[in-house]
Amino acid sequence: MVRRRMVLTVIVLAVLAAGPAVYGGGVAPSEPQTLRVMGGTFLKNILTGENVVNPGRNVLAEFEEEFGVTVEWVDWAHGDIAEAINRLGPLPRTEEDLIFFLGPHPSERVAPFFADLNDFLGSDPIEGFPDDFSEGILDTLTVDGKLLGMPYRSGTFALWYNEEIFEERGLPGPPKTPEELYEYAKQATFTRPNGEKVFGLVCRGTVWDLQEQLAMWARMWNGDPLSLDFKVGLDTEPIANAIEMWRNMYAEGILPSDWTTLSGSEVIQLFKDGRAAMVVEGANYNTVFNNSEDSQIRGSARVAHMPLVEELWTADRDFSASFAWFWNIGILQGSQHKDLAWDLISFTSRPEIMWQMVLNGNGPVRISLLERLVADDPGARITAEQMPFTTPALPPHDDIGEIIDIQGLAVHDIVVNGKPTDETLSVSADRIRSILSE
Repeated sequence: MVRRRMVLTVIVLAVLAAGPAVYGGGVAPSEPQTLRVMGGTFLKNILTGENVVNPGRNVLAEFEEEFGVTVEWVDWAHGDIAEAINRLGPLPRTEEDLIFFLGPHPSERVAPFFADLNDFLGSDPIEGFPDDFSEGILDTLTVDGKLLGMPYRSGTFALWYNEEIFEERGLPGPPKTPEELYEYAKQATFTRPNGEKVFGLVCRGTVWDLQEQLAMWARMWNGDPLSLDFKVGLDTEPIANAIEMWRNMYAEGILPSDWTTLSGSEVIQLFKDGRAAMVVEGANYNTVFNNSEDSQIRGSARVAHMPLVEELWTADRDFSASFAWFWNIGILQGSQHKDLAWDLISFTSRPEIMWQMVLNGNGPVRISLLERLVADDPGARITAEQMPFTTPALPPHDDIGEIIDIQGLAVHDIVVNGKPTDETLSVSADRIRSILSE
């Protein structure tokens, strides 16, 4: 059962930037007709109900009709977030009004780039705020008393497995320890009579994605490459254990040969196509795997916790902490339509609108909606059980992008290029310590 006030130690990593705060600069048109929102297409689909498994209500169109405005969506990729805030944040006037950012991402340096949402909440409160939202997430979105963004989408990662393949390969159920994870993946790697290769396990492998994957896999041994209090653990045994497991899986063909380029959409497709026995992905993908028409494994996808080394099992927990992710939406300080921008945030935060967003495939940020999902969605149950223990993959830091690159490239060097594990991690850890000491 999810606690009414989830204690989630979550830190928002932020997008790097600095500049003076200019609130309400310039003269806004009396009746602005266009609101510009910067965010990935998948974030827009949650509102429109388009390109989702079960097409639903278009609540974005409902907002446009209710407020007499056209929303112009500016699409970007994950890696463009920092560039956009660096570029737009210092400007006293911007054509863009709102921007989505991933948590973990705003440090103290970016706080001046966002309008304080507390200024709007005072006169236009949101139903159930803050009690129906994770206290930990809201704490990390607050810098010096300033609320930089409103939670929009959240969740955790879990281990999904194809029950049909497991039965065919004689595997009894989800692995409970890292050792079982490796052995199950090995046994579930095979070639079908038609020549089609089935991989025992797939996970994201790009440099960007490895910031999360490395933390999640290391937590099977209670490790962290960089803790929330900035202790560098990249050169410790849990991280080496995780990377060496990947190296073995890669060498043995358990992981695909193009693993270092695999993004989320690609590993999801491999699992949906029945080409992977296991996938490490969002716990909120039950509908995608089990109900979508283009899924070849409908009804066979099962979800479980990430394993935990057995000596760390307790009466309360025999699974690893995974990691928490969340998307937020904030108002740029240079926006000329701040009141209208707040209207969109307020509208999309209404309980009934957020529930429709859940039906459109969103991971709920309201505690009450997560509780509502638990009975019918096994992934929601996993998330609810993880929330009291989980944290983001990395803490916020102005040079977090460089740290992510160092970690990811070190993993690639070890797994693919055969570099020695201890030496590579030691050198990389020292580089990160040097960055943190500057």
